[in-house]
Amino acid sequence: CNVQLKQSVMGKDVFIVSPTHTNTSLVELFLLIGTAKRSSAERITAVIPFYGYSRQDSRHPLKRETIAAADIARMLTAMGVDRVMSVDLHAGQIPGFFGPDVPFDHLMSVGVGAAYFSEIIQELSIEMNRDLLKSDFDSKRVVVVAPQEGQVARATQFKEKLEGFLGEFSDWTVQMAFISRSSTKDRDKAEEETHKHLIGDVKGSFCILVDDIIDTGSTMANAVKMLRAAGAGKITGFASHGRFSQGGDKVIENLEELQFVVITNTLPHRDEEGNIIARKQSGKIRELTLAPLFAEAIYCLHN
Repeated sequence: CNVQLKQSVMGKDVFIVSPTHTNTSLVELFLLIGTAKRSSAERITAVIPFYGYSRQDSRHPLKRETIAAADIARMLTAMGVDRVMSVDLHAGQIPGFFGPDVPFDHLMSVGVGAAYFSEIIQELSIEMNRDLLKSDFDSKRVVVVAPQEGQVARATQFKEKLEGFLGEFSDWTVQMAFISRSSTKDRDKAEEETHKHLIGDVKGSFCILVDDIIDTGSTMANAVKMLRAAGAGKITGFASHGRFSQGGDKVIENLEELQFVVITNTLPHRDEEGNIIARKQSGKIRELTLAPLFAEAIYCLHN
């Protein structure tokens, strides 16, 4: 691809906004950084809404595999980036892959999601007072659920933000639950069997599954089924990144027990021909914008 800046950036504070969800977008980001560097930009900040290859953040001691998240950090540094900003990284160690000369700003979208759900819960409270939802709820209780152990910290942050938005005078209580996995191996079987356990009480409650990314939708689908089996009153979800590979969006739409799932616009939505289009706010997938979050962060850095 060919990259050309249409105006001068000499001595300017340059912010390049681009996700790295594909190899093409990653190369475009590298070329943009190199072009701005050669054009004498004073400072170059890579604003990466979705940090590609972030799930390849560690290496199995017995496997010959790359730590791609670290390699991306080395390539960004080699291209001359001065600062990096991203949102809801899959692993907390990724900022450490950059050297001390490249500061990393890790933004969190849980505040945006919690604000949205607080409005939903307040609307439900009005409807419950009119006796419209007594059949679905046993009490005014919200349970934030982590679909796996690695998301407990994120779900805890979401819970704390939600409690703050609901306020101390709200008659809703916010609790936590998570799904744990354990493995067993029989002597007669070569492979291990994985068992999942729901830790926490969700019966008759308003459940919010909190994850960092929805890819194939299998994690969300399995969690929804477990919550329904445990007697959850209403099941919703929140994820920062909606990648939806291998028909993951269709998996979500076909989950009868799921009311809706909320994602943010860190990744572009494409039609069947691959063209970038705006996501229709219909069906079970709802999209929130992180533009104000990034705008405030960029304003603070620039000033």
